[in-house]
Amino acid sequence: MLLDILKRKHFCDVFLLIKDEPKSFNEIQKKLNMYPDTLNRRIKELLGYDLIESVVIQVEGRDRIKYQLTQKGKDILPEIEEFVRLSKMIENRIKS
Repeated sequence: MLLDILKRKHFCDVFLLIKDEPKSFNEIQKKLNMYPDTLNRRIKELLGYDLIESVVIQVEGRDRIKYQLTQKGKDILPEIEEFVRLSKMIENRIKS
């Protein structure tokens, strides 16, 4: 079931973190405080669903791999943001 994919730890977090600009593996890991193995799995899943893509960007004269949303990822961005918003709202109501 697709909902199972969205519920995976950090799946939406990684997706939303790179929505505005490409981020490197290390940038994502530091920002989300993730284990490297978990981040590696999430990146592979997002790549597999064609929601993100890797790009080579020059940083201080060196090639760096960063991840950004694909067009497909950008197309579903509003729904992912709404899913996260609703999830937080439901969680808050349950906890209060």
